[in-house]
This record gives sequence, structure tokens and C-alpha cells, in this order.
Amino acid sequence: ARSSHRSDFSALPSYNMTNRRHKGICLIINNEDYVKARSNHKEFKDRRGSSRDADSIKELFAKLGFYVEYQKNLTKAKMDKLVDMMVNFQGLNTYSCFVAVFLSHGENECLNCVDGQDKKIDDIINAFKGDNCPALNGIPKWFIIQACRGKDFNYEVSIQHDAPGDEGHDVERQSDKPISIPACADFYISYATAPGTSVTGTLERVAGLYSVS
Repeated sequence: ARSSHRSDFSALPSYNMTNRRHKGICLIINNEDYVKARSNHKEFKDRRGSSRDADSIKELFAKLGFYVEYQKNLTKAKMDKLVDMMVNFQGLNTYSCFVAVFLSHGENECLNCVDGQDKKIDDIINAFKGDNCPALNGIPKWFIIQACRGKDFNYEVSIQHDAPGDEGHDVERQSDKPISIPACADFYISYATAPGTSVTGTLERVAGLYSVS
């Protein structure tokens, strides 16, 4: 008989997306217009077409039942204030999932705000760790970073079509006992590109960037 190599996912835990009042909240920050940076003698081009990617993300998470908070063209001061407001939002503990999407220029593990100032990605993520944002403890926190991480060219390669794969099985976490988890638990961070490289794609494309489309 032919042996089966199917993985058994029955023992793997999964997140309960119905254990709180709301399914999830999605914060989208879209930095597209860099005229303020250029007035401060910073050489940043506008990210033309970024709004198409933002619209696609908004539509997706709205269909998934998430509340979507959309902010556009933030200076560093405004981004600092928005992150602080989100961390301390009193209703944050009513959501079963938190997603933050950043569409921006970037380099050296920083986001380039529209005034040309840098916001460290680690500072954003650290703000949502368990000791700083207990309202999100035990629930998934997904950060999507659509920004360059350097100036090296991110060249393209050919890919094969996806092959049929195994399907996992959702299993809820089953424990009534209080547990302690690391402050950085349940974080999922998705970058559009590898360290030191630029984002591949042409913003003028109808479909937007590769990492979004």
C-alpha cells in the first residue's frame, strides 16, 4: 500500500476568532504624498498608486468582518500619536485579532513618514507587546510592512504554479487554567521584501504591488 505523508494537524492549537465581541480590527496607514519631506530637503518621490493597494486591503478585511481604521499621509508626530492612541484604545480588548498594515517608503528597518522623519518599526511593534498593551494578550497580532528595507535591487524570479497541499484543521485552545505567556507572544510580522532590499513592483500597475496583489 502507498504510504501517506499527510500531516496530522489535529494536535495543533488555533486561535478562537469568536471569543470576543468583535472579530478583529485592522489599522491601515498609507503614506503616499511626500511633498512635506521634499520641502524639508528630503528626496522622496510620491508613492503614486499606493491608494489602490490600500483600497484592496480595506475591502478584504471589511469582507472578513474586521473594523477598518484608515489613516493617510502621517508625519512622524502623527504616527506616534496614532500608535499611542491605538495601544490605549479602551475597546481594544473586544477584538479577537489585531492587524496593522503600513504602506510607506522605508529603509534600514524604519518607515519614512511623509515629513521625511523615520519611525523605527521595532518601536511600533514593541508598543503592542504584552507589557505595554495587555488588551491584546493572547490574541494574534499581525503586522504587514509594505516598505523598502534598503536600496539593493530585489530581482525577480520565475515561480511554479502551486501544487495541491494538505489542509489544516482548526482546533481551539483548550485550557481553563491561568497561564503566563511571553510579552512578545502571538506576533506575526510580514515584510514585503528581504532585509536590505527594495520593494519589487510598479506602483502604476493596476493591480498594485506584488506583496499586496
